[in-house]
Parts: sequence; C-alpha cells; structure tokens
Amino acid sequence: MREFLLQLLTVALFSAGPINARPPCADLALVLAIDSSSSIDDDEFRMQVQGYAAAFTDPKVVRALGNAGTVDVASVFWADSAIPPMVMKWTRIRSSADANALADTFLIVQRSVFGDTELGPGLMTALDLFDLPGQCGVRKVVNVSGDGSASVGNRRVAHMSVDKARARADMMGVIVNGLAIVNAEPKLTEYYRTRVITGPGAFVMEVRDFRAFGDAIVQKLEREIQPQLLSALDP
Repeated sequence: MREFLLQLLTVALFSAGPINARPPCADLALVLAIDSSSSIDDDEFRMQVQGYAAAFTDPKVVRALGNAGTVDVASVFWADSAIPPMVMKWTRIRSSADANALADTFLIVQRSVFGDTELGPGLMTALDLFDLPGQCGVRKVVNVSGDGSASVGNRRVAHMSVDKARARADMMGVIVNGLAIVNAEPKLTEYYRTRVITGPGAFVMEVRDFRAFGDAIVQKLEREIQPQLLSALDP
C-alpha cells in the first residue's frame, strides 16, 4: 500500500509540472503604440524605429529598466482599422542584454501598416495585449506616439473611438502616456492631453519633428519606466 501511494504521489508531481512554472508578474508591463499611418513617410517611420532601438541601449533607459525590476515590453504599429496592426509580442527584460536584444528587433522591423490615423483601434489593440493569457503586470503603461489626431476616411462604416479606448484603459487601471509629434498639427499636444492620456501621473511630451524623435523617446521612456517615486525625485 505504501509503495502504491508513493507511485501516485510521483505521478501527481510530474503531471503538475515544475513548481512555479508560470512566470511571475512583471513589475512593469509596457506597450509601445507607434503611429504607422500614411501621414508618416518611410523615412519618418524609420526614424521612429531607429529611435526606439537606440533608446533601449541608452544608459539612462537601461538604468530606468534596472530600477523598475522585471519589465515586459510589447509593441503595436497602428494605423487604419482596415489593416490589422503589426504586433511585436511581449519580451521580458531583466538585464541590459535583454534590452539590447529588444533594440535589435526594432532594427529589422518591416512596415506593413498604412492608412488613416485610427488612434482608437490602435490603443484598443495595445490594451488587448494586457489581457493575453499568462500576461500579468503590477504597473501597466501604454506609450502612444503619433503625428496626428484620430481620423477616419469616408469609406469606414464603423470604428472604435478614442474615447471608448481611453475609458477601457481607465477600467483596466492602465496608464496612457503620449508623445505628440507636432510638425503637421501644432495643437496635437493639447489633443493628446485632453483626449488620449489617462491614469495617475499620466503625461504628454511634445516633439517638433521626427528628427528630434530619438532624443525625446529616451526622455519619455526614462520617465515612464522607472518607479513613480524615483521619477518624482528626478530633477
């Protein structure tokens, strides 16, 4: 009888899998929601992805990642709801080597999304990533960057509004921060401030054109990645 019970216990242990097999929650889950609409030409798109690649190797961002603990990062390249967004799946960053590997993925991104600036569906897709099975984050942040306010062509029968996506972010406890590229829309920063960003400590930054995108995204990532207490203490 004793041997039989031992056999049952052994089977139970192996069938259950290794203890703590499920990865722990990230201290920060961050989605980069990047504008790929047709108002952005190929050179400007390349400036964006190269800016992100450089940012994740920048000492200030790497230091912020270290302060934040375990960080999960995913990306959504959004534009027209008629074209599925391009998604870069979750990557866990625990070291500078992980950050360098993420940077490398941006350098090989091939653009596949064009069309109207449908910011609402883009934000909604970013929020969907937090609900994927097994995904868990203590802090949840979406970093939205773009050069225009939400627009939709006459051909579209229905689309997801920015207001609905923003309300869902509030319901999920997700902070949405913005980076407004104002070369085409001088009042875009105010639009991001009143219609897009949400959550405790949410903020919007402004950049004049795509040539300044790289420096701005370093500042933005440093601010939103590191824990809020440390961020508040920085000058």
